[in-house]
Amino acid sequence: MRYLLIAISLLALLAAGGGIYEAASDDHTISNFLFGNSPADGFAPAASLPSDARHRSFPTDSTPRSVEVWFEQAELRIVRGGTASIGVDLFLEGDAVEFGRVEADATRDSDGTVRVAAYPVGSPLRSGSITVLLTIPDNTKLRLHGRAGKVAVDGVVGEITCATDRCTTALRDVRGTVRVADTAGTITLERLVGNGDFTLAGTLLQATMNDAKIRVRGEGSVEMSEQFNAADVRLERGNITARLRQVADTCWLITQSGNLELHVPEGLLPQVDALPLIRGFPDSLGTPFGAPIIARTPQGSITLR
Repeated sequence: MRYLLIAISLLALLAAGGGIYEAASDDHTISNFLFGNSPADGFAPAASLPSDARHRSFPTDSTPRSVEVWFEQAELRIVRGGTASIGVDLFLEGDAVEFGRVEADATRDSDGTVRVAAYPVGSPLRSGSITVLLTIPDNTKLRLHGRAGKVAVDGVVGEITCATDRCTTALRDVRGTVRVADTAGTITLERLVGNGDFTLAGTLLQATMNDAKIRVRGEGSVEMSEQFNAADVRLERGNITARLRQVADTCWLITQSGNLELHVPEGLLPQVDALPLIRGFPDSLGTPFGAPIIARTPQGSITLR
């Protein structure tokens, strides 16, 4: 009897192992084993991921590495990978699963660039969704082109270039260079170490706790806090709100048409050079001695709090 029970247990284990192997080798579910198994990772658990998924893996033993993504009505989640490979998972749900309804795939060109496409074909999605999960190794050049979507980049080390329209973009814990040109969207920038260059067109930029040289141009609204390096914000139109507890470098806050609100501790007030008017809109101004915070607005008000 004991030997019979042992035999039954071995058969059960073999059946379970075969099921796991079959699931892991299926192109529709292998990504569930690679991403999102832990809710702490910030992604959905594997059980709640859409069943229609496509996984691609591109080994990248040499540099430079380059990834280019074209998307519309899609959600992008981009994280730092621990191996020298680029992983792409495409999840389709609802209307997006219908045959011919979306263009969603990842390929690699002869020059080594990985290209990802994720967008509806013909008409916008009404009740479906497209989700792209990207894992990229350090020192990867990432280029994003999209509209009406969501982008989340976490922990990436490298160069990021975004050209977006009506997107919600979040960049967190990034080291390297960030260049963003956005129209009518929202940008969240948290804990960037390096350089950030932003061109706004009716965009809200929220920058918090960044130890980077930040340059902002265009039209929109800028909300800054805890800036630990040089900031050069010069808007043609829009409001600027800055909450600063300390300044390690010169901080320019200029808007041609809009209001400027500064929140600084009392000990920092002597370091503020705030004048309501300026003549013209020069590209380069001399830095006043002993005043690392320079605030200017020719058509608006400056409030100190």
